[in-house]
Amino acid sequence: MDVDLGALRELGFPADTLNATDLERWIGEQFKFASSPVYVLEQRLGGPCGVLAAVQGQVLAQLLFEHADGGEMVLRNVESDEAEQALVEALAHILWNVRKSETDPAMVCVGNVADDDVHALECATLEETKTSVSEHLASEYMAAGGIMLFMYSLMLTRTPDQIRDDMDDASLGLTGQFGHCTQELMNLLLSGVAASQVHDGTVDMGGGMVLRGVPARPTIGYLSHLEALRYCEVGSFLKKPYLPIWVVGSDSHYTVLFGTDSTINEESPRQAALARAKRAFKEQDREENGFISVENLGEVLRALNLNLSDKQLSNLVGEVEVPGSQLVLWQDFWRKIKPIILPPSDWNCSSCTYLNDKNTDRCGMCDTRRKDDMLNDDGRDEDNDDPRTLDLTHVNGLISTRQGERQGPTITEFKLTILSKDLQAPSTHGLGNPIEETLHTRWPGSVFLWPNDEPASING
Repeated sequence: MDVDLGALRELGFPADTLNATDLERWIGEQFKFASSPVYVLEQRLGGPCGVLAAVQGQVLAQLLFEHADGGEMVLRNVESDEAEQALVEALAHILWNVRKSETDPAMVCVGNVADDDVHALECATLEETKTSVSEHLASEYMAAGGIMLFMYSLMLTRTPDQIRDDMDDASLGLTGQFGHCTQELMNLLLSGVAASQVHDGTVDMGGGMVLRGVPARPTIGYLSHLEALRYCEVGSFLKKPYLPIWVVGSDSHYTVLFGTDSTINEESPRQAALARAKRAFKEQDREENGFISVENLGEVLRALNLNLSDKQLSNLVGEVEVPGSQLVLWQDFWRKIKPIILPPSDWNCSSCTYLNDKNTDRCGMCDTRRKDDMLNDDGRDEDNDDPRTLDLTHVNGLISTRQGERQGPTITEFKLTILSKDLQAPSTHGLGNPIEETLHTRWPGSVFLWPNDEPASING
């Protein structure tokens, strides 16, 4: 299939944003694994780090959670052919995930980027996509121009029209100043949708203004230093992906964070219900004031699939409205709605495993308090007694040459201990350590143990 490269470049690499040098860096970049450790993708040139980081996350997902169960031991023993197969799987899964619908094919672009000699292979199944990528991996995707071929494949699979429909501003491109990956491109890689925002779902600001965020929980997540600086707030979908793998964004670079414990992001049914309630409330609380208008209460209930009669709704309004204000506070809403969306169930004691009746809050055998029920009236988790330590690894694929010596990629293994689930880390206004500030947006009450007391770098 012939490819309209002009249309793809207009969307992916706008001429009014990128200069010739920026574009050359993209054209010259490829998917290349380091000699050690062999599972790390190198970044030689500025610009494509966002794509490399997202693909790196998917490579780790394949190696750690799809075909193996040995955690970090698997990574220490990865052979180059295994890493390349994981790359095939990663690229294919990303392309398959960005399709407009389940009946649409994935498109795998092949050819010579430098000569603009590119055509596309139409793949009707995920297996066909893997086969097409595999057949051209070594000769094209792992050679100069490989990143561009993947970008073309990404845009052609989603289609330029659909990508522009995904965005808040259809006049923008997928790369910005200096050839940096935009949030739209990052969201496309992670969630399959080129949304412009990092919050959960779509927020109608009124007056025809709609802010489009991530539509659902992705496999790989995203954390941003910009949130630590109070420029944005990353939603729970990106903060708590299905796998414990995140792309970490700074103001100029993208790196990867991962853990090998698949339970890191697990939520109890009650925590999941709380997250749903917060999302529904927040859709109507557009300015995040902590309250909504009474007239919007019905929309919140509908978003939670709670179909109340007019009488029930009237009674609820009478219980949650701040008298005479026509306003509903989050705390009041949650206190009244919690028993409806969190029906009690029998529970096993975390200390002695005794099965207790659903209507009891303490174990009948050892008097231990029920831990799965510790969501108080403002939605905070009161179970803060037991610190938890996570073993995490940070990957910065950037390589450079300094004083004649090649440096990078950099792999940093460290420990993060969660002391309190509800402690909110204050902003240091950019004066603290960037990676610690960023990690505090996901685990606010945490401390870190770095090798040689040297935190990893999230900057280029």
